[in-house]
Amino acid sequence: MKKIMGVIASQVCRELGICAKTLQNYEERGLIASVRTAGNWRLYNPEDVARLKKEMATRAADRQKKYAVPVRHKNFDAEARR
Repeated sequence: MKKIMGVIASQVCRELGICAKTLQNYEERGLIASVRTAGNWRLYNPEDVARLKKEMATRAADRQKKYAVPVRHKNFDAEARR
């Protein structure tokens, strides 16, 4: 019997801060792949998990840039009115 190595879904969800349904959605979209054990557990390659984590961080940073609000000095408005 061949031993399959990997990370179980609950550990992946905990590490990425997502729920199981989101992980399944990512799998359906082809962002990550799993293999099934004899007991029907989903296992993920640790390198794939690291890649997905990096991709999620990149997308989050892009969203922050897109919706960033310029920060003004607290006296900016008072000085502009003078």
